Amino acid sequence: MPELPEVETIARELSTALSGKEIRQVLVYREKNLIGRAERFASGILGKTILEVHRRGKFLVFSLSQDTFILSHLRMEGRYRIEKGKGEKRKHDIVSFALSESETLTYEDTRKFGRLEVLSKRELDERLSLLGPEAIGLTGEDFHAILHSSSAPLKEALMDQRLIAGIGNIYADEILFASSLSPFLPGRDVSIEEAARLAKETNRILSLAIVNRGSSIHSFLNFSGNQGNMQNLLQVYGKREMPCPRCGTKLTYTKCGGRGTTYCPNCQHSSILPYILGITGPIHAGKSTASHFFEERGWRVFDADKEVKALYQNRSVLRDMKRMLGKESVIGCNVNAPYLRNLFATSPKVRSAWEKHLEPLLEKRFEEIKSCLKPGENLVLDVPLLARSSLRFHCDAVLLLLAPEDKRKERLEKEGKDAASLLKLNDSYPLALSKKIATYEIKNEGDIAALEKKLSELPLF
Repeated sequence: MPELPEVETIARELSTALSGKEIRQVLVYREKNLIGRAERFASGILGKTILEVHRRGKFLVFSLSQDTFILSHLRMEGRYRIEKGKGEKRKHDIVSFALSESETLTYEDTRKFGRLEVLSKRELDERLSLLGPEAIGLTGEDFHAILHSSSAPLKEALMDQRLIAGIGNIYADEILFASSLSPFLPGRDVSIEEAARLAKETNRILSLAIVNRGSSIHSFLNFSGNQGNMQNLLQVYGKREMPCPRCGTKLTYTKCGGRGTTYCPNCQHSSILPYILGITGPIHAGKSTASHFFEERGWRVFDADKEVKALYQNRSVLRDMKRMLGKESVIGCNVNAPYLRNLFATSPKVRSAWEKHLEPLLEKRFEEIKSCLKPGENLVLDVPLLARSSLRFHCDAVLLLLAPEDKRKERLEKEGKDAASLLKLNDSYPLALSKKIATYEIKNEGDIAALEKKLSELPLF
């Protein structure tokens, strides 16, 4: 979705190309993109002259004669084009305007999410009054006052158009990285010094993006049909799992307010937030040893295996197990572990369905533990199948532990476990996916002291 720099680029080009031209005919091809009836839209602007086009937040505002305005939001794929003569109608055209000087202005929208509306001056003022102040030009004091009223994570607050107008997903990631601020830091906890950095970087990055005519990430083209250049200067957006340009740590991709978010877990971590480290790896790769290492240093531990065992004491979970996995999966009030191991090893789809069934219950339990953390207290999230779980989106960083299969087999046999069966079950471990999301990767050769030394060298202490 075009943000402030992209919309500003289009507004300037439209204003230059259209100022002083009269609207002589309006053809509506798809009324659903208009707010109001097509007849009212056309009659409200017919015969009026375009005075200028400017931007407010992410909106385009066409100022016409007689205090009339067209308010346009491009949403995902909307764009304008101008042609000499009538021009040929294209598949995704929404509205066309025949102008003086034998030109035609057309709004097209592949996704058909954009909106256009004709408004009076009073109606326009009312509509735009719902927007916060423009992102460009705000001072540190402005940011501090605005954010102090919001308990939402900082990234959500920056993208809330009611608080600050113009910032979207791309530039929120860039601004927060440049300001060394966590996207999850509550807005109300931003200090006056942090707000000053935020103001400085917001003005710098958005101004730079305007000079570079916006970012063409997916399909953005300016009014001239050309791509912007800002995408070549982005530091973190779209660079998930790449090294941080400041410290080299692998950039983390997660969700914040439902939006994909890329940030550096090292450079952008706030000391007042809990640091959540996901630990994953195949069976007997050393996850428990690593979790215990962090626990001894004051970290809380969420052990998914232990939490699942606790869930297996719940009668409703056992009822669901019988229904989904067969009556043989439960003996009395206990889980039939050998049956489940065999079932999961031979039926990956059944195992996946059961994991998805348990996931909301595990996530609820995780949220309960997370809510009890004190400021600055950290948490290890020990989840063997983290790469396939939504719990990965809660992690600031992910540690992948690996170990040679012969070492893992040896450890299992020492514990008197059915090594062959367990290793077969573990064949479906998503190693490639785990490597993709891992921030850190450690090979455990079996020496606990050597493993602890490697853990102590991670940039987490």
